[in-house]
Amino acid sequence: MRRFDTSDRRRNIGEFTLTLAPREVFSVSANVRYRADDFDSKVTASRPLAGTGYEETALTPGAQLGLLKDNRLRYSLDASYIPAERLSINAFAGWERGFSRQSSLEYDENRKQDRVRF
Repeated sequence: MRRFDTSDRRRNIGEFTLTLAPREVFSVSANVRYRADDFDSKVTASRPLAGTGYEETALTPGAQLGLLKDNRLRYSLDASYIPAERLSINAFAGWERGFSRQSSLEYDENRKQDRVRF
């Protein structure tokens, strides 16, 4: 299948950070990051056994297997408050939403439309 750390991919990343410090003792920071990875390499059907004398007309499915797309959207907030010279209070929260699409083979490729979707 595919190793996520070594695969060829087209990657798009965008990040935005905003930090506000309305007072010397208080600051707030917000961050939004979007990452989209596209692993699709436009695979086509081929005859890997051509010229071997065995099943020469056999075709590959013509579909790429494994991870095809992976999109992530991350939000985070950070607040800091310093009420005294030797005391600091910090709060952090983060959320991430993701979507990925993968493809695999089945014993009977004609039954793919019968899959149960969750």
